[in-house]
Amino acid sequence: MSDLLAMLRRGLRLPPSGWVLAAMLAFYVLAGLFGRDPWKGEDAIHIGVAWHMLHFGDWLTPELAGRAFHEPPLYYWSAALTGHLFGWLLSAHEAMRLASGFWVMLALVGLYYAGRELYGRDSAAASPLLLAGCLGLVLHAHDAQPMLVAIAAYSGTLSALAAIGRRPRLAGLIYGMAVAGCLLGAGIAPTLPLLAILPLACWLAPERNKAVQTLLIGLGVAALLATPWPLILLLQQPARFHGWLAMELAPLMTPFSLPGAGRFLAMLPWFAFPALPLALWTLWSRRQQLAAPVQLLPLVFLLLTLLMLALAYRPREVPALLLLPPLALLATPGALMLRRGAANAFDWFAMMTFSFFTAVVWLCWSAMALGWPARLAQRAVVLRPGFVGEFDLSNFLVGLAATLWWVWLIVTAPRSPYRSLTHWTLGFTMLWLLTTTLILPWFDYGKSYRPVAEAVAAALPEGHACLAERGLSSGQRASLAYFSLIEPDAYDSQAGRNCNWLLLAGNTRAEQTPPSGDWKLVWEGFRPGDRREKFLLFRR
Repeated sequence: MSDLLAMLRRGLRLPPSGWVLAAMLAFYVLAGLFGRDPWKGEDAIHIGVAWHMLHFGDWLTPELAGRAFHEPPLYYWSAALTGHLFGWLLSAHEAMRLASGFWVMLALVGLYYAGRELYGRDSAAASPLLLAGCLGLVLHAHDAQPMLVAIAAYSGTLSALAAIGRRPRLAGLIYGMAVAGCLLGAGIAPTLPLLAILPLACWLAPERNKAVQTLLIGLGVAALLATPWPLILLLQQPARFHGWLAMELAPLMTPFSLPGAGRFLAMLPWFAFPALPLALWTLWSRRQQLAAPVQLLPLVFLLLTLLMLALAYRPREVPALLLLPPLALLATPGALMLRRGAANAFDWFAMMTFSFFTAVVWLCWSAMALGWPARLAQRAVVLRPGFVGEFDLSNFLVGLAATLWWVWLIVTAPRSPYRSLTHWTLGFTMLWLLTTTLILPWFDYGKSYRPVAEAVAAALPEGHACLAERGLSSGQRASLAYFSLIEPDAYDSQAGRNCNWLLLAGNTRAEQTPPSGDWKLVWEGFRPGDRREKFLLFRR
């Protein structure tokens, strides 16, 4: 007890290490995983695929609401496994979302060891803190997202290549596991930079012959781990194998897009803040040593990743996540050698920004849960028609504890090159936890398809025949299957045309008009807060 009181008085020791760093990273990983439904979009889609795998026991071929889903299976295996292990304690989607936390933690740990190999033990903690502090990762790290497997693989690859001269056997094993994990988790395209970096890694290694042997062993490990799934799929379900392979190769057949690379770069100032400006500062301050391995390895890896994205992906946030591990590693020296004025400015910016938004979150919570201020409470209902806020004691206590912890962190953090980075990353995490605790019901009310799925299920008679659908997105079909155990057939399929029940979704009159035939409207509804997206249930 006396040790705890002493720590509370003196604050965190910087740089963080040991259990303190582990607790900080665990806090980041767990904040925001719980307490909410699968949200529309990719979160609902990937939870729906993992749920189908767990519910029906088909671990070979990922499916979305009963239809083939041509993506590699590793993330869905991990999500189904965590759903099976923790489903007794948590709701199914929360238990499956724990897989995201697992892969994010692997990414943070891998980047820690990469930073330790390249920059030394005292600088190692900055690398995972920089990755965790990137706005883009915070927005997706707590969703069901297979690209998180690739982020873990990228961090693992960087740590393996950084350690290739000191611990070659371990480096080869980690590299092989990273390549196999990336291939089975995110596909062929994201795996290409892991292979393209090999010539540079061999050239930078102190003993090149030994490095070649190490990396060949790593490639053998990767082949041993990655080959069984596609081989079994080819033997048992060749149509599914060819569908998956065609989906994987299609992006690689497109020409390189220089504007696409430019749009990915244009995304980085906000998506990769503060890692991007700190990485640029590293390059500028060490411009005379750019050929040194500590700069060259993450820089070339970053450029190879950017080239791959411009070749294989449309400019979107999710694939841009792959730029963050090499960028955070490159930014590590810059974060710890900021000039005093710049470091103090960054520190004050972090403290003032997150303190201000903490006050805003509490004000919004007060409006929704207590009805004060009244005008803000009315505005919340206007944006989410039908929403009724309630006071939840457990959420209030969690929010209060997080806020007091933030105040304690500001008051007690000692002067250190790590101070500004710690305030930024932990402040961001605290704000994310506060938002997903205090005002989560308001977000959940407008981003979940649970009310629509339950209303459709209630409108269908017990023992009804098959249901066809037209216009439903992948996320809507996944939510319908997860919340109501309904997997509709596509109307343009043979099975769908024989159905006497039809569910339509759309924004226009043409999309909401049933096909020719004697169709009678049985039910119509909306997702709360979105009157444009209309659902109609017909019976023939």
